[in-house]
Amino acid sequence: MDYISIAPGLTVSRFALGTDVFGSSLDRSASYALMDYYIEHGGNVLDSAQIYGEWVDGERHPSEKTVGRYIAERGIRDKIVISTKGGHPFLDNFSHKRLSREEIISDADSSLLCLGVDDIDLYWLHRDDEERDAGEIIETLNELYRAGKVKYLGASNWRAERIALANEYAAAHGLRGFCASQIQYACAEVNRDTIDSTLVVMDSSEKAYYEKSGMPVFAFSSQGKGYFTKRFEKKLTDGYHHMYDSAENDRRYELLCEISKENGANLTQNALAYLTSQPRVTVIPILGCKRIEQLADSMAAPELRIDTKIIDG
Repeated sequence: MDYISIAPGLTVSRFALGTDVFGSSLDRSASYALMDYYIEHGGNVLDSAQIYGEWVDGERHPSEKTVGRYIAERGIRDKIVISTKGGHPFLDNFSHKRLSREEIISDADSSLLCLGVDDIDLYWLHRDDEERDAGEIIETLNELYRAGKVKYLGASNWRAERIALANEYAAAHGLRGFCASQIQYACAEVNRDTIDSTLVVMDSSEKAYYEKSGMPVFAFSSQGKGYFTKRFEKKLTDGYHHMYDSAENDRRYELLCEISKENGANLTQNALAYLTSQPRVTVIPILGCKRIEQLADSMAAPELRIDTKIIDG
């Protein structure tokens, strides 16, 4: 497994493990098995969020609670980078942005309680509120940092322009800024009219910022929901067609098939290698898997690299 230093004192494995369904649609046993496999094979980032699993009836905040219980039962707190997110709108009121000082602090405190830990290694704001001053948000996050509740800060689904404003403010005032960004990024390009409009997707303007700033990107939906593999296996459903069918993805699919013939890796591995091989952006794919076989397949070739210019044209 490769490891990457993304900030002084913070080193992460090449792949992060997404835990969005842990403890909800994926039960405790299956969730623990995935985390065991991931850690046994060199992974060290468990990525959760306060909102994960809230769409399923049952226990509140199931993902964070499942991750926290797992870490405590395995006794591995010092080996894991806990990555979690707050500041997400409530699911029944997406129009209400939740980035006031009180809401940010309340969400962080809730995450600490659910995870059963004293501090969070990498704390992300899950959404932005562009009507709120970026400096005000940074001030609140630094309250959490000074209180010892969080160690590093990340921005999830923030546009590059807003991240830049926040970090300019932090630098000017001697404060801790964002050290990483989470956005949707995969070799399979999603049709944007099919997804939540508050999600930020990698494009040329976003990418230019990461190339210039050197800020690492944690890529969610990094496998494009397995679009290329399911296409090869002729297992695409209407939902996949709706989200990913396009002339550009037709082109990328054919190129990935050719690359797979040449290097012997499969489509999943080469689609992930497209991200990890980016020449001017450090990308940490977040793996969203429900079965050990899927996770093993994704983690099988962490050092695989391809020429991304072949795909990008």
